[in-house]
Amino acid sequence: MAGVELYHGDFRKVGDKIEDGSVSLCYSDPEYAFDKLHLYESLAELCLKKLKPGGHLMVLSSTANLLNTMNACAKYLQYWSLCVLTNENGAGFGTDPNTRVEMRHKPVLWFRRSGGGDLDRFVANRVETSSPDKSLHPWQQGAVDAEYYIETLTRPGDLVLDPMMGTGTYPIAALELGRKVIGIEIDFATFETAKARLDTRLVELLI
Repeated sequence: MAGVELYHGDFRKVGDKIEDGSVSLCYSDPEYAFDKLHLYESLAELCLKKLKPGGHLMVLSSTANLLNTMNACAKYLQYWSLCVLTNENGAGFGTDPNTRVEMRHKPVLWFRRSGGGDLDRFVANRVETSSPDKSLHPWQQGAVDAEYYIETLTRPGDLVLDPMMGTGTYPIAALELGRKVIGIEIDFATFETAKARLDTRLVELLI
């Protein structure tokens, strides 16, 4: 697909296919479980290599594991800001049975690769996102937040990466905004769903 590269596999293994210093923004939603903390550290390590100087990592996190995920990413990248997503009509993001917290917002951690210039615009640290359609995957997120940060932090033609893309929601958002896309997914069935969705959307955009 023109402007779209999709890889089935573990981003820690296939990430080497991405050109160093080529990515303007990595926007991703890893698993939140405490035993998945290593994914955040590996993600930040990958971004240190693949982001342009001054490029951005925006990564969703749970509130319960927020401090650990921040520290994991800060080993490799410069912490920039804590952003939050709120849901339309105050619907929230479910409950955490371990902490007994009713989640009314979702954190998004914003990091940058050092060496780039200053931002030329102000960026909101709170975005009201859409209610996700869970029909394709139980962990699927809405796209409004990704659309905002992709449009604000990148330019048309820039490269956006999602190394844990699930069913392709964030790559589709980037594609619709005229950005180049790299998506990686470890689960084959989920990868095939994402590929089909991106194929369909690309054809629609070309019509």
